[in-house]
Amino acid sequence: MLQALFSFRDRYRILHLNWFASFISFVVWFSVAPFATTIQRELYLSLPQLKVLAICNLALTIPARILIGIVFDRYGPRLTFSALLVFAIVPCLLTATAHDFHQLVWSSLINGIMGAGFVAGVCMVAEWFPPKK
Repeated sequence: MLQALFSFRDRYRILHLNWFASFISFVVWFSVAPFATTIQRELYLSLPQLKVLAICNLALTIPARILIGIVFDRYGPRLTFSALLVFAIVPCLLTATAHDFHQLVWSSLINGIMGAGFVAGVCMVAEWFPPKK
C-alpha cells in the first residue's frame, strides 16, 4: 500500500493533485501575512489597519465554505475546485496591484473566499477513498 501511495496512478493521482491544489489555495489565502510588515512600511499603514486586513481575510471564509459546499453538491468537487483555483487569480492580482488601504481591504475580503479550498480538499478525498483506506 505504501508503494501505491507514491505512485501517480488511479486514486493516488487524485490524492496528489488534491493536496497540491489545497496547498495552492492555502498559499493564496495566507499570501498577505508573510509580507505584512513590508506592506505596512510601503503603504504607510498603521497597526490597526493591519489588524483590519487580517480580519477581512477571514470575514468571507465561513460563508464561502457554505456556498462552496452547495456548489459541490450540484457540480461536483473537480469542477468546483478547478473553478476556485482559477478564481484565485483575482485576489492575487488585486493584492499585488493595491496602492492603498482601501484596495487592500477589498482584496483581503475577496481573498477570504480562498479559505473554502479546505472544503474542496476534504470532499474530494472523502469521495475517492473509502473510510477504511
